[in-house]
Amino acid sequence: MKSSLLLCISFIVFLTAPLLHAAEAAEPSEQGTARQEILILNSYHPGYAWSDDEQAGVIDVLQGKNKDWVPVIEYLDLKRLPDGRHLAKLKQLFRSKYQNQKFSAVIAMDNPALEFAIDNQAELFGNAPIVFCGINNYTPSLLKGRSDVTGIVEAIDLAGTIEIMLRLHPATREIFVPHDYTVTGLAVRKEIEALIPRFGAKVRFRFTDPMTMEELLKEMERLPGDSLVLPISFITDKSGRTFGMTETARLFSEHSPVPVYSTYEQRLGFGIVGGKLLSARIHGTNAARIALRVLAGEKASAIPVVFESDSQFMFDYNVMSRFGIPLSALPEGSTVINKPVSIYAAHRVVIQTALGIIVFMAVVISLLTINIIQRRRSAIALRKSEENFRRSLDDSPLGVRIVTLEGETIYANRAILDIYGYDSVEELKTTPTKNRYTPQSYAEFKIRREKRKGDDDDPFEYEISIVRKNGEVRHLQVFRKEILWNGERQFQTIYQDVTERKRAEEERERLLAEIAAKNQELESFVYTISHDLRAPLVSMDGFYSLLKRESQDQLGEQGQHYLERIRANVAHMNTLVTELLELSRIGRVVGPEEEIDVGVLLREIEKGLVLKLEQEGVEFIVQQPLPAVRGDRGRIRQVFANLIENAVKFRSLERGLRIEVGCEEERGFYRFHVRDNGIGILPQYQEQIFEPFRQLDRGIEGVGMGLALVKRIVAYHRGRFWVESELGKGSTFYFTIPDRTNDDVRSAKYDRRLTRKRREPMKGESK
Repeated sequence: MKSSLLLCISFIVFLTAPLLHAAEAAEPSEQGTARQEILILNSYHPGYAWSDDEQAGVIDVLQGKNKDWVPVIEYLDLKRLPDGRHLAKLKQLFRSKYQNQKFSAVIAMDNPALEFAIDNQAELFGNAPIVFCGINNYTPSLLKGRSDVTGIVEAIDLAGTIEIMLRLHPATREIFVPHDYTVTGLAVRKEIEALIPRFGAKVRFRFTDPMTMEELLKEMERLPGDSLVLPISFITDKSGRTFGMTETARLFSEHSPVPVYSTYEQRLGFGIVGGKLLSARIHGTNAARIALRVLAGEKASAIPVVFESDSQFMFDYNVMSRFGIPLSALPEGSTVINKPVSIYAAHRVVIQTALGIIVFMAVVISLLTINIIQRRRSAIALRKSEENFRRSLDDSPLGVRIVTLEGETIYANRAILDIYGYDSVEELKTTPTKNRYTPQSYAEFKIRREKRKGDDDDPFEYEISIVRKNGEVRHLQVFRKEILWNGERQFQTIYQDVTERKRAEEERERLLAEIAAKNQELESFVYTISHDLRAPLVSMDGFYSLLKRESQDQLGEQGQHYLERIRANVAHMNTLVTELLELSRIGRVVGPEEEIDVGVLLREIEKGLVLKLEQEGVEFIVQQPLPAVRGDRGRIRQVFANLIENAVKFRSLERGLRIEVGCEEERGFYRFHVRDNGIGILPQYQEQIFEPFRQLDRGIEGVGMGLALVKRIVAYHRGRFWVESELGKGSTFYFTIPDRTNDDVRSAKYDRRLTRKRREPMKGESK
């Protein structure tokens, strides 16, 4: 019955299909016959797999919907030319090409294209609406001050991919993350770093340094068996060569001894296992659908930016087979390529009949033998596991010992014998513990042993200093954990030689002491110079007063003008010398660290500036409550005073000045702000103002040292200092101060994290 029904439906579709096709061909386009050109701005070059597929998805939708929409494609080529020096000439070319052309919309593919389109929306593209796709590290500030812009964010599902990696490989201890140092590579690395708190207890992430492709492949060849590979972006290596997604997938898979996963569909079929993959073509398709709404008349700014991921679980059966991953372990609904045709599906009836007979005959035998088989398999698996474990310990470059609950050594690898300088495990066991420690480390050993006897917390990580057989002292980092050894609970102790690190730390401390001494000499020198400079300045100021008092009538108007200019220059030079000395002293000459009530401090500053604030008609607002911080009170006062006086200097003449001081608490920091409605600062000058002697408005009194002083003071207090400003509207200066009022509480919490509670008391310690 079902077969007959399907045949009927197929026959009806066969007959009506030509008619439907003809009707579709005869139907006029939705937008009329007028040709409308749409600019597709590609960040990269033809042949780059991601943007090619993304672009194909866009074109499929646009041309499939309306043949009168003509795509015009331009490439910025920023993968092969990442420094962007060619963009100025490219902009000039676009200006010439499209000066008489009006685009209905601009589709910007990936971050560089979006930035270029936004910056030149009015000049090059006639304020055409912009629809973007393929955007990494998106923030709302990217569209700040822009209108008629929307799109879809390239939301790769890193968390979903990492979860399936750990689910398919539960013994994983490390995920190796190759990436380049392009804008995209660094942006995706930040996304993974944000996930570390979520997965850090299960696995550690190792990111690559800048490498050539050859260096990376050699590093990958040395990966241990309990690791996985998750490349995020390796398009440009350290030498400047570029590589496509498929090429890197093939190279990584050929050289990696462990499974390689990804977040992009373009790498599937070239040696990766799979993952939760983002299809560039689907991503481009979804972006084009947003563009259709804009072309139909919707305002781009009224369409919300899309953040949802289009990623799907996709895998390669051939690679899964190589690493022993069964299909049953995959998430439901996963797409699997290269999957062979099932014999069962081809011969289902025959196989079902045969299986029924076989199962019936085998069930009795299975029930009789299953217990024996299970025991034998368990014994073999346990033996193999212990053999592999012993082999890995023997080959480990780190020193490893297995000790009993009483502290007796029952195993030591070759590396531990090399560390101590002994020839055999027996020699190690028979040498008294006291002889193998330095006096201080031996005293610490006895303290740890007594704590264990009292059932106190047993540290799983600590440092010791040992004496080798030849008398040489070495410093070791020790890690301890419980394990099963020959079916019994024992302790594994791992030793890492950190002698060279200790020596480097000691050398660093020596160098820091030398630098401090040199800084003291420099401060003394600067003080002497400033004193010697002040002496003639004082004399010049005295001669000014004498000349003005005794010869004012003889100088005339022009002479008096020159005299006042001399006085002003003397005062300016005196201020410059003072602030130069102050700048050199920050970080070397400091006041005592104390707890500072910022609210009280601001009231004191306001009282000192009350005449200036009243004279200028300043509305001074302090948000409450304000916290207490720890630091140098004089320096913190200098920060607030300089920022407030700076706001008064650079006030707008068109409106009354309003200064607001407030604070917000962040994780471990207080973020203070001083906000004004003054003249504002152009973006290209917002970094320059922190440089010494840099003053953008030459008509305003000062030497340009105030903000440089503030930046150094904040840096000395381990904080950050920055500005956000808009010309004509005002500026907000931000700086952070660490929250150090509860250091003791946080230190106690950290110490608790570095300890663990034993399930049973120990009677000894590893020797």
